[in-house]
Amino acid sequence: MEEIRAGFYNGLTFEQVELYAKPEFKYWQIINIRRGLEGGLSKEQVQLYAKPEFEYWQMEEIRAGFQNGLTFEQVELYAKPEFECLQMDQIRRELEDGLTFEKVMAQISEQSNG
Repeated sequence: MEEIRAGFYNGLTFEQVELYAKPEFKYWQIINIRRGLEGGLSKEQVQLYAKPEFEYWQMEEIRAGFQNGLTFEQVELYAKPEFECLQMDQIRRELEDGLTFEKVMAQISEQSNG
């Protein structure tokens, strides 16, 4: 309830608060979703990570990608629950540095094989 009030207090609309005011989200997930909305992310961007299957740190990496200028398509490449947050971090940083997703994944594959 506190996070719902905080969202309204910080200028979020009812539609935005509805994105996180759901019983399937844990407290820390609600905070992460609210922070994305308050930080100016679009509904579409927030919906990409506003899913119960994402852990807190995974949500952080997805949100960071958007906040650091990655496109929706780029973030979508690593916004998958099967990626650990450290893998997401590596992928995000290398995409931000201009590498293609294929090159990033090849590097990850080399690291895990060698």
